[in-house]
Amino acid sequence: MVIIDKLAQDRSKFFVEKLAIEISENLSYYDELIEVMLTNNSVLADRAAWVFSHVIERNLPLAQDDLPALINYLKHSSSRTPVIRNIVRYLQQIEIPQELEGVCYDNCFQLFMNNQTPVAIKVFTMTVLAKIAIRYPDLIKEVTESINYQLPRASSGFKSRAKKTFKMLERSTGFEEVDVVKRPRSIDSFM
Repeated sequence: MVIIDKLAQDRSKFFVEKLAIEISENLSYYDELIEVMLTNNSVLADRAAWVFSHVIERNLPLAQDDLPALINYLKHSSSRTPVIRNIVRYLQQIEIPQELEGVCYDNCFQLFMNNQTPVAIKVFTMTVLAKIAIRYPDLIKEVTESINYQLPRASSGFKSRAKKTFKMLERSTGFEEVDVVKRPRSIDSFM
């Protein structure tokens, strides 16, 4: 595999960006990158995830065909953190197809509620959950309660994203239904 050799060469940001350009121009390299990222449980998978994030920045729709595999990867507890982080970073930027929303919501919710999940993954999954909940208002209460549950012991990054997420949910539900989306009275005291 050409990509494995390239990933093993260097790990500088310059090299990653150069490789991302090369992969964007050669889709067979992209397929190899996804394979390494999702099946290789090593440092190479972490590097592949880093390159993936740069490739996707250049061409967001490129990963549409791989969405089922990317979403399913999230449910494996032994998955590599950098890979998960870059997958959910991608998921927060796109509209999840309706046929994948249920699985995506469940996998992201499990990550979000897991105390061992790093903050970066939690804030990305928070956005994914909120975007899905906007389309299914019955989920808004579950999302807001889950955020509120974690606020007292959360990091400042989590609190900042929670505040933005609450505002997004309030705007989407209309001000007549604000009682559905209850921000804690003292959210600013958590900041």
